[in-house]
Amino acid sequence: MLLSFQHRLADREVQQLYRRIQRIQTVIRIACVGGSKIRFGIFMPTVLVATSTFPRWSKDTVPARFVFDLSLQLKRHFHVIVLAPHAPGAAFRETMDGLEIYRFPYFWPHGLQSLCNGGGIMPALRSGMFPKIQAPFLFLMEWYYLIKILKTRSIDLINSHWMIPQGFSVALAKLFFPRIPHLLTIHSTYP
Repeated sequence: MLLSFQHRLADREVQQLYRRIQRIQTVIRIACVGGSKIRFGIFMPTVLVATSTFPRWSKDTVPARFVFDLSLQLKRHFHVIVLAPHAPGAAFRETMDGLEIYRFPYFWPHGLQSLCNGGGIMPALRSGMFPKIQAPFLFLMEWYYLIKILKTRSIDLINSHWMIPQGFSVALAKLFFPRIPHLLTIHSTYP
């Protein structure tokens, strides 16, 4: 009699443990619908990084790699998606060091895109009239691709680098997605 009671108690504990595991798996499945990922069984929120300064390809000699380095650090705790302008010779979509990268075209033909080729937008704007013509298209296409990603992916946080155009584009996109928090990072060389 005592033995059968112990078996029933053990069976009940196993069943309770099994039900708890099922509930946890269900919560993880629900939480991960969309863009969020699971790494080592832990739910990882998804961060969308919007920037105009990003390496065009692996081992790019672009002087400003700080957004890339920051994204690599974020990758330790988040699933990171990067939205950056396309540059001639770069892939439109790729995975670089575990970062999911989307590069949006902003001018046609793509070989004439000269605003975001690694040296920064301000020096490019000072270089002539043609980059100035491309600036409104950069803003519009970035806004379009932001909306497209926010509609199709489950984004938990948007981190935009530079106030103009990324911060402004994200602020307009947030009119349609007000519940997604926005973190604006402004880089400066001034004290």
